Amino acid sequence: MKNKSESEARSLLGKDDLIGSLKVAGIFDLCQFLMLNRKSGTLTLFRRGGTSRLYFINGQIINASQEPEGKQGREIALQTLRIDRGGFRFREQNPSTSHLIKDVTQNLLLDAARLIDESMLDGGKDPGDTTTGSLEEEVLHKQEVGEEVRKLFTMIEEEVASEGEAPPN
Repeated sequence: MKNKSESEARSLLGKDDLIGSLKVAGIFDLCQFLMLNRKSGTLTLFRRGGTSRLYFINGQIINASQEPEGKQGREIALQTLRIDRGGFRFREQNPSTSHLIKDVTQNLLLDAARLIDESMLDGGKDPGDTTTGSLEEEVLHKQEVGEEVRKLFTMIEEEVASEGEAPPN
């Protein structure tokens, strides 16, 4: 019998979810992949201070949301596209959200890149950088995120092995 934390974590992870770290696959690369492959679903970004989501239909971003604030829309999408730390999960599904963003995704990506460039030219901190704590807090946060990712990968490996789909060593 599986323990409670394993079943809770399993409900967070669908069989075909794409998960990873933004250090490995950047937000722009993910969005371009989803756009080019005309994917529909929710890209969830897990970061210090909250969770952000980009909602896609046929590769186009139709909305963005930010928790715990509960904000939505284009400005939230631009903020989300500037996040460069944390983890992500893409779940392919038809998102049930309002269609608040009318821009073509490529234009939204260009606007976000321009805002990042302008911020860096002004010598300021990137508005998408959510790191505000001490070095000790950063280390603790990275350890927590690492532990959660490790648990997710362990569960995936166990599920694949139990289904007999594990590749030979």
